[in-house]
Amino acid sequence: MTAEARRRLAEVGSNEPARPPRTADLVQILLLLANPLVIILLVASAASAILGERVNASIIVLMVANCSAWAPHHLWRNRSGRHHRSPM
Repeated sequence: MTAEARRRLAEVGSNEPARPPRTADLVQILLLLANPLVIILLVASAASAILGERVNASIIVLMVANCSAWAPHHLWRNRSGRHHRSPM
């Protein structure tokens, strides 16, 4: 390491990427539910239920619930750096 590099290291610190601001998991899940696609699916589910298509309404709600249930897992995995990246 050169004297210039040591001086800059002491002056500004190491070259680490800035961490993104952390938001609460509940806020992340609420943001997921505010997704326009999720809203459209929930409206479609309500319409199906009103029209008597209870099976279709249930399937749509289960799809949205399944995606929402996996959200905390993906949030934790992304924050902890435990996601797998395949080499290209």
